[in-house]
Amino acid sequence: MSWLWGGRKPPLPENFSEFVPPSDGGAAAGGGSSGGGGGDDRKKSGAMEAYRFDSSSLERAAEAAKSLEKSSNAKECLELSRQQEITKQNEYLKQSKELEVQARQMEMQVEKARSEERMKQIREQANLDKQKVQYQDQLARSRQVLLFLSYNWELVVCTVMMGGRQE
Repeated sequence: MSWLWGGRKPPLPENFSEFVPPSDGGAAAGGGSSGGGGGDDRKKSGAMEAYRFDSSSLERAAEAAKSLEKSSNAKECLELSRQQEITKQNEYLKQSKELEVQARQMEMQVEKARSEERMKQIREQANLDKQKVQYQDQLARSRQVLLFLSYNWELVVCTVMMGGRQE
């Protein structure tokens, strides 16, 4: 039973003839059928090949289970294997939770980067709007100065013209 836990391996059978199918046994028994029959036998053996099953490993597992049942340490062995399985499941669960946490952190970082970029765009837009308002104010003041100067110029021209006529 030590082979079950990786110790010595069970002996291999010396005679493999029971595992090998007979070759063209049907054609010889059929009385020497001509060419077409041989192809059918090959197709049948090929189809049977797909369903061939090596039961030796299953038999070894059954023998190991029987010897384990008879063993005085069977319950401890079963409990140990159960605990090992639980430990593996807990490790996988822990790893899964860690991956979920990492995914959430990545999502939060992406969202933070997006919000920072949006804030930067808002600040830039506010700055541009401020500059636009200042420029429009400057233009409006320039227009008022020009209007004032042109009005004053008209007054001067009118005054000069009026002044010249009255004299």
